[in-house]
Amino acid sequence: MLLLGISGLLAQNTPEKKKDSVVMLPEVTLEANVLFGSAFEAKNRTGSAHFISTKELKLYQFTDLQRLLQSVPGINAYEEDGFGLRPNISLRGTSPERSAKITMMEDGVLIAPAPYSASAAYYIPVAARMQSIEVLKGSSQIQYGPFTTGGAINLVSLGIPQASTGRVQASYGGFGNRLLEVNQGGRIGGFGYVIQGIHQGSNGFKEMPYGLPTGYDLNDFMGKLSYDWTNGASKQSLQVKYQQSAERADETYLGLTEADFAKNPRARYLASSKDLMDTDHQQWMLSHTLAYSDFGRLTTTVYRNNFGRNWYKINDVIAQGEKKGIATVVADPIAFPSHYTVLNGNAEAGDLILVKANNRQYSAQGIQTKWDHHWISGSAKNDIELGLRIHRDDEDRFQWVDQYSINPQGMNLVQSGTPGTDANQITTADATGNEPIFDLAGQPAIGRLFPRGGPDRPRRPAPGSAASGTRCRRAPARRAPATSAATPPPATTPGPACRNTAPPPSPRSPRRCHRAPTSPPGSAGAAAPIRPPRPACSSPGAGSQAADRQPPDLQPRTPNHLRADGRRAAPLGIHDKARRNCRAGEPGRLRRKVARTLERQGRGPAGAQGGLYVPRPDRG
Repeated sequence: MLLLGISGLLAQNTPEKKKDSVVMLPEVTLEANVLFGSAFEAKNRTGSAHFISTKELKLYQFTDLQRLLQSVPGINAYEEDGFGLRPNISLRGTSPERSAKITMMEDGVLIAPAPYSASAAYYIPVAARMQSIEVLKGSSQIQYGPFTTGGAINLVSLGIPQASTGRVQASYGGFGNRLLEVNQGGRIGGFGYVIQGIHQGSNGFKEMPYGLPTGYDLNDFMGKLSYDWTNGASKQSLQVKYQQSAERADETYLGLTEADFAKNPRARYLASSKDLMDTDHQQWMLSHTLAYSDFGRLTTTVYRNNFGRNWYKINDVIAQGEKKGIATVVADPIAFPSHYTVLNGNAEAGDLILVKANNRQYSAQGIQTKWDHHWISGSAKNDIELGLRIHRDDEDRFQWVDQYSINPQGMNLVQSGTPGTDANQITTADATGNEPIFDLAGQPAIGRLFPRGGPDRPRRPAPGSAASGTRCRRAPARRAPATSAATPPPATTPGPACRNTAPPPSPRSPRRCHRAPTSPPGSAGAAAPIRPPRPACSSPGAGSQAADRQPPDLQPRTPNHLRADGRRAAPLGIHDKARRNCRAGEPGRLRRKVARTLERQGRGPAGAQGGLYVPRPDRG
C-alpha cells in the first residue's frame, strides 16, 4: 500500500518564550505491529479511531471479540454460535455477514483467510491472547485496504516484555466453559522472547438427543523472538513470529422452526448430529524496523498465512424422492411435512440426509514496507509517509457430499462421496496497493480551547486602534444591583480609552477574588457590595501593571454550585477551567491567548497588551 501523507501546522510569528502548556517531544518507537498504539494517538488521529487498551481487556475478561467491540461507537454485530468463534461485524452500515466487508488485521497484517479472493472471515484470532485492539472507521483506514468503506480492526497480540515475567490464568464456568492461558517472556541482552499458549472450550449450551455434543475445543500457540541493536544514532530491531491454532466445533447451519423455537430455543435436531467444523491456521511473520533518528523510521514485514477448514454439515434432505434445502424446510415445515419429519429422525425407507464436506484451503502472503519521517521547520511540523504492499492470496475448494440414513437412534453412513466432486473452485488474487493520501491537520490540544478557529487564526485589529481606523464603542455593561430607581446607567466614553475600562461587577459572575465596587456616575454614594469583599486579584511580583490587566476571578464552587447569595451558579466551562489551571506568576503564550479569547467573548476586561491573566497564588 503506497501512502503519502503530509501535514503542516503554521503558528503565529511570535517571539520565542517559555511554553508552559504545549511541549513537542520526538516520537521514538520500534513497534511495527500497531496502527497508532495508544488512546491518545487514537483521539488525535485524523478520522475516527478507537483504542481498547490492555487494562480494558483485563477488566472485562471476554473471549468473544464481538463483546469486546460493543463499547466502540459505529460497530454492530450479530451472534451466530454464541461463542464468538466466527463473528459477524459491521462498521458504519456495511454488511456484517462473516465480517467480509471490513479489513481484519493481526499485528498490522491482513488476517482474513484470503483478503482479496475470499474475504469471508471463517477464521478470527483468539481474542484472549490480545493485548490491545485498534479500530479505524471511514476514510481514516484507506491506507490499509482492501475494504475502505466501513473500516479496519487491528488485533495486537501479546508483545515482548521489557523484564522477565510470566502468567498462568485459568477459569471455569457454566456449560463447561473453560479457559487456560500460560505465557512467559523477557529479555536477555539484546534478545527478547515471549511464548503463549491458550486452551478454551465449552460443552455447549444447546440440547441434542441422547446428550450428543454441541460445544467446541480450541488450542492456540504463539511465539515471538526479537533482537535489538544500535548502530551509531540508529536503532534496529528484527522480530520473528509464529502462530498456530486448531479448532473443533460441533456447529451447524440447521436452525429451528418457529414452533420448535417457542418450545425450547436451545434444542437441535438429530439430523445435525454429524455437523463439525474442523480448522487449522498458521502464521509466519518476519519484521525489521530501522529508526535512523528520533524523527524517522523504516518498517518492513514479510508474512504468510495458511488456513484450512472443513465444515462438515447437513445441506439437503431427500424425502419421498424430493430434494429440498434445509433453509426451505425450516422456513415452511407445513408445506414440507415429510422433510421436516426426517430432520427429527422419523424417516421412511429411501429418505436420506445429504451432508456436505465444505473442504477449503486458503493461503495469503506478501511483503509490506512503510517509511515515516517527520520534522519541524521553524513553526511548521511536517510528516511524510511512504508505504508499499505486494500481496497474493488464493482459495481452493475441494468438496464432496456424503449420504446418511436416519432413525430415532442416530445417523448411519450410506454412501461416501468422492472428494472433489461438488462445486470445486480455485480463486487467486494479486494486489499491489498504490494510494496517495494528502492531509493537513491542526493542533487539537490547543484548538479545542478556542471556538473561533484556534489561537493561530489572524485576529482583527482592535476597535479604536490605529490599524482599524474606527472609534471604539463599548458593549452595554451588565446591570449591577440598583440602590434606587433614579440611578442613571454608567456613561460610555468613545475612543480607544474605553478598551482598558472594566465593566462593573455582576452578581451573575461569581468570583474568587473581589474588586472593590465603584459608584455609578451621578449617584449619591457607592452601592453596597452583594457579599463581603475578598482579597484583590494579584500575583506575587506581578506589579501594579499586571494587577490592572487581570480579569476578575471566579468564586469557589460549593458541591451543589450555590453562590454566596443563595442562587445556583453555572457549572465551570472549559475557559473557566483553563483560567483556574494557569500557574500563578508565570506568564505563558497559551494563557495570553486564553485571556484574549475571554476578552472577545466579554468574559474578562481587556488589558493594554491583550489581557494577561494572573490568578490567585493559593490556587496554583
